[in-house]
Amino acid sequence: MTAPDTFILRQDPAKLFRLFVVSLVFALIGAWMFLHPEGSRRHSAEFNGMIGLLTMVGFGLGAAFSFWAMLNPVQLVLSSEGFEVKGWWSRALIPWSEVEEFSVVKVWSSTMVSCMLTTAGEERARRGGSWPSLVSETNIVPPYLEQRPDYVSRILEDWRRAHS
Repeated sequence: MTAPDTFILRQDPAKLFRLFVVSLVFALIGAWMFLHPEGSRRHSAEFNGMIGLLTMVGFGLGAAFSFWAMLNPVQLVLSSEGFEVKGWWSRALIPWSEVEEFSVVKVWSSTMVSCMLTTAGEERARRGGSWPSLVSETNIVPPYLEQRPDYVSRILEDWRRAHS
């Protein structure tokens, strides 16, 4: 049995859909509160209208973000040439030859996968070569995959060893 040419880890679309529906429901409740501020005798109409507006805007932005994220799902694509992050802000392919190792790091309460670059990879990143670092200068693989970081790190490291 041969290894696949590409391996893709995707974000779960069902979670984004649930977030979209819940946000949309609360945004509609906020719109109703804004349009009918006299509905509660406990607070003034101005207060109810302002709370409705804030609810509508806040949850409306959440609904818009989750809808946009459903249209542009985040993926970690591994190929024989290297790996790339596709989705919201896609990154160019990072060749396996420019990656020294992958490891799991803990930053406060978040556990993430880190990418240690070779000297050539660091020089290209400093010069602003064909790909930026994964996330700013920290080289952290985003924790969007809903997989355990040690599992993602092990997969990345296995692919790096097999293809570098």
